[in-house]
Amino acid sequence: MSFFNLLRPLTDILGFATFKPSADAPEQRVAIAQDPNNLPGSYMFRPVPPAILGPGVFDEGMWPRPVMWDGESVMMSRNEWDALKLSGQWDCIIENPHTFPKANLKTFGGYSMPRSAPISSAAFAQKLKSAMSVDSSFGGPRTPRVPQQSPSYMSVCTPSPAPSTSSMGSCMSVDTVVPGDRMSVDRSPGPMWTRRGSTASVSSVASDDTIRGRTPEPWATPDLTTPKLKKNLSRASSTTTETKNNGRKRAHHQQHKYKASRSTPEPKRHRPSTSKPPMPTPLGAYVRIPRNTAKRARDQRLRDRKEYHLRRRELAAALVEAELRAEAAHYEDLMRLRRRLEEMDEQERRARAAEERRLEGVRRLQEARMKPLKLPPILALDLLMKRFTTLAAKRTDKLRIELDDLPLPVLYAGPYSLRLVTFEAIDEFFRAIKPVVAQKGEKYLRILKRMRIELHPDRWAGAKHRCDAPEGCEDELVLVNHVMTEVMKWINPNLEAWIGSLHDKSAFTTL
Repeated sequence: MSFFNLLRPLTDILGFATFKPSADAPEQRVAIAQDPNNLPGSYMFRPVPPAILGPGVFDEGMWPRPVMWDGESVMMSRNEWDALKLSGQWDCIIENPHTFPKANLKTFGGYSMPRSAPISSAAFAQKLKSAMSVDSSFGGPRTPRVPQQSPSYMSVCTPSPAPSTSSMGSCMSVDTVVPGDRMSVDRSPGPMWTRRGSTASVSSVASDDTIRGRTPEPWATPDLTTPKLKKNLSRASSTTTETKNNGRKRAHHQQHKYKASRSTPEPKRHRPSTSKPPMPTPLGAYVRIPRNTAKRARDQRLRDRKEYHLRRRELAAALVEAELRAEAAHYEDLMRLRRRLEEMDEQERRARAAEERRLEGVRRLQEARMKPLKLPPILALDLLMKRFTTLAAKRTDKLRIELDDLPLPVLYAGPYSLRLVTFEAIDEFFRAIKPVVAQKGEKYLRILKRMRIELHPDRWAGAKHRCDAPEGCEDELVLVNHVMTEVMKWINPNLEAWIGSLHDKSAFTTL
């Protein structure tokens, strides 16, 4: 709708829609227009007239599609096509389903160009004679009067044009383009009859010259002292005298006479000589204005019509250029958004690949860890006896067996879990290792004194140990924190007393 709102700024059409009066009635296109009463939130529907369909054409087809608009191919939407039909200025025709629709301007006798076709001089003279009336106030001869015209929309909305310009010159702009029924390029023609030698006509010429800032010609000023000359009725001609009939074209037979005598008449003047004023015309006689006046009016109408169409095409070209620029800007925004989305996808792809590599490393680390060995009781006892035999052969008085050399049967005695670490099990453990710690001395004491720091629950609940733990082991972290809390419950009140009892040799036996 923006295309036609630019060409017709005074339209009241807000948009188009499909309207179905009832369930059985077919759908029809309607224009949504403003309410003439200007009620808030009130609109009215205006039915869109159908296009002229040719043989074999059953509907107006799919839109948007190219349209031959005023002789040019223009891509139009359905709303623009309906606006053309609704304006009444265009003949919207679809002749064949395989050709483009056409929109031809109604030029002669139509809605957009009233009185656009030139009329003949005889018809205009007859129309002028019917409009002439006798002025009874002066009692003199008849005076031609120009038909009074009611002020049109153009005359109200636009200023009066200059005398030397056409009536379309002041309204052919973007802001003053009006609907086609008011865009008449015809000017109000002046009277075709005038009185030569009358005071009214001479005074009008003099006032026009005064306005334009030049001195009136001497021949244009009435000479009231010059006596009336009799009209020369002689048909004799001479090549040395001035041209007859005051510079007008000679008769046809006189031209042949000059051609036969091989002589050239005096060149015609644009104006009569200032030394000899024109012969006065008897009062009450009328002289016919030359026919080229109607031709000039017709040419002026054609020029105005051409300017009108050129202006419409310029407006259409400017609108198409603006639409193309808007589409280019919209396309650039879409391309910028597309590049941004591609960058985001690339970042997400790289992050996903890094996460896959990390999970693969976690799986490989879990597979590389040693799994607990489970042996039947018979094989576990046999392995234990062999290790004791080997260690007994190495034992001497100077070489004692270390705690690390003793196998831990608990590793081969079935499943082991942190849930077995209780307060009673910790107390039994410290009573069992008291002889070994007493023999080793400071080495194991340093280890036991650092247990307050190494086994503190806050240390095992820290972020470092949570990050080092494999995924899916959150419940085991909670269990380790609980076990360390149980260990610290025994160490905090009993470790100092337990270390002091190491010096009491009667409290334990030596291995």
